[in-house]
This record gives sequence, structure tokens and C-alpha cells, in this order.
Amino acid sequence: MAIFMECSYVLVCLADTRSHGGSTAACAAAARGHTKALALLAEAGADVGALGSARLAPVEYVLRHAIATILPPGQVPSWQPVPPEPRLVRLVPPSSSHAGAGACYIDGGVSESVCVALDELYSSLPMAARARCSQGLNDRSYYCDAEGWVVNALRAAVLGAARASGESPPCEGEAMVQMRYLLYAEAGGGLPPHVDLSRTRRDGRTSKCTFILYLTDCTVGGETVLLQRLAQPSRVLAAVTPRRGRLLIFPHLCPHLAREVVAEGLPKLLLRGEML
Repeated sequence: MAIFMECSYVLVCLADTRSHGGSTAACAAAARGHTKALALLAEAGADVGALGSARLAPVEYVLRHAIATILPPGQVPSWQPVPPEPRLVRLVPPSSSHAGAGACYIDGGVSESVCVALDELYSSLPMAARARCSQGLNDRSYYCDAEGWVVNALRAAVLGAARASGESPPCEGEAMVQMRYLLYAEAGGGLPPHVDLSRTRRDGRTSKCTFILYLTDCTVGGETVLLQRLAQPSRVLAAVTPRRGRLLIFPHLCPHLAREVVAEGLPKLLLRGEML
């Protein structure tokens, strides 16, 4: 009885708690099809009509899941925006012995409507305190995609580009739910040569690739540069210009840097995270 009362108290406390970005426990449960958890939250007083980070309410998620189960195989639900045909550009051949093997970028895989939603999400997030090392003169905001809408958009971009090109996808395309926005709002911001760390999920699976989704254009400066060697930044494999909606994917172990942004290229905003 005591355990039941404690669980009930926790549910009541969670019912109207919002994470950064606006997600609620009810939205997350509904988005992922956890109907029993949603029912318990509703009993505890959760507002099933409150909008989450994707601007959808739990009741709308439930309705979409129900509709999806009765659609003919292969039919795309009307609420899923159809982006222009994606284009996959290989930067390092998958067969290469280099640590960056398989690196690529995708244009046209992330629709403008998704970019607009990500802009709105960014404007709602608190900015983290800048680290003493200044993090390359960038400011960061952190987001957990509990509802999975960003993860779904990125997966669709990766798999859609692979289908359109007739090639194998550069990775599984499943992004970790922990993501961060990086904003370069002052000239001189950039990052020195480095490699990225992996992230391990609670289920034990470890990420293999970094993704960068650019949300602004940089007319000059601000390129992400893949390097031949970490200790030789002058030996460039590829330089990727930030373009709104462009999705860059490369293995964590690929040496890279971010060239400094200049006044004419400000601001530079991107969403960054890890993929399986």
C-alpha cells in the first residue's frame, strides 16, 4: 500500500511538469504508444489536451497511432510532410580505410517545416552558462527529444536519401534523444581539430556517428572541415558549408574542426547530436 501511495504521489507531481522544450510525461507516453502509462497519468490529473514540444497534445498522438494502424501498407500519413527528393553527397567513400569512411551530407532530406519547428523549439529553450574555455565562442542549449519527432525526422532524411541515391545508408539513422543547439553569434567562433566522443544508451547501444543539422546559412566562414589527420589541420578531406536544412553525418573518430565564423556569416545555428 505504501509503495502504491508513493507511486501515485510521483504521478501527481509529474502530471503537469514540463521539460525544457515543453514536453510532458503524458506527451512522451502518448508519442511512444505507452497507453497504460498515459492512462495512469490521466488518472493522476495530467492534461491530455496540453501541447508538447512538437505542438501536439497526447490525444492527438493517440489518434495518429490509431490511424496509422489502419492505413494500407506503404501509405504515408497526411500529417507527415513530404520533403523534396533528398540528395546524398559522399565526402569519404565507405570503402576507405580512413576513420571518416562513409561521411556524407544530405540536402533536401529535412523539410522547411521541420526547420521552422526546430527554430521555434530553440527559442523556447534556456541557454546554458558558457564554459570557462568558451566552447569556441558558441552558446549551447540542451534538449531531450522525449516525444521522438526530431529523431523521426532525422531517420526519414537518412533512409530517404539512401533510397533516392540507391546506396546503403551512412548509418542506421537513429539519433540519440539527447541533443544540443550550438549558436555562434560573434565573429571568431570556431573549434580546433578534435574527434568526438560516443554516447551509450541505457539499453547498452553505443553511437557511431555525429550528426550536424545546420539551421542557418553561412555565406562565408563557419565550414565544418573533415581532416586527413588530427595533427595536420592543413590536410583537408572535405569542407562542408552550412546551409539551412543540410544534414552532415560522419563517424565520431573522424578528425574535424569548425572554421571561424566571420561577421558576414553570422549567426551560425546548428543542432548537433549522436547517431547509431
